[in-house]
Amino acid sequence: MKQFLLSSLIFILGINLFAQNENTITISGQVTDFDGNPIDSCSVALYHRDFSSAYETVSDKTGHYVLDGVEKGRYLCMYALRLKEYPRENAVPEKDMHLEFWAWNVIADKDLTINPRYHKLELYGFQVFNVMGGPPYLWAYVRPMSLGKVLSYPQDVYVDKQKMEKVLDIRVQLEDIDFKIYAGMNP
Repeated sequence: MKQFLLSSLIFILGINLFAQNENTITISGQVTDFDGNPIDSCSVALYHRDFSSAYETVSDKTGHYVLDGVEKGRYLCMYALRLKEYPRENAVPEKDMHLEFWAWNVIADKDLTINPRYHKLELYGFQVFNVMGGPPYLWAYVRPMSLGKVLSYPQDVYVDKQKMEKVLDIRVQLEDIDFKIYAGMNP
């Protein structure tokens, strides 16, 4: 009887673990700067729709990170950031400051590889979409922001969030930048 109960318990636990694995995915990748240099000690986080933290990890010395056991679903965003390098923290010299990486509307329905790249320019709010009933093209929406513009303001402006939100204009004109968009699908 004990052996039957033990076998039944192991079977039930095995089914439960298998069911949990069917409902979770892994998000992994490598955080680098625009030159391909790995960024270690970088916080990488996935956020729920209410902007609360869902999963978080830190990149290793080669820039690699793994968010394991992520529940399948739709998430508001994912970001990558070394907080000490963020201008508002004012923790490093200006030459070492960087903006962050954001990926919006993350659909976690299968294992994902997301390789955040960031430096002193941020393509905030970047989305690629198809216009229903329109031509058979993908459209891209992006709001580029520049660290150079952030640092052109006095320090008391960019370290104070309330002042920054009222005063700072860090928009970049498209004619002032050169960037490429790569979109692809894996079968």
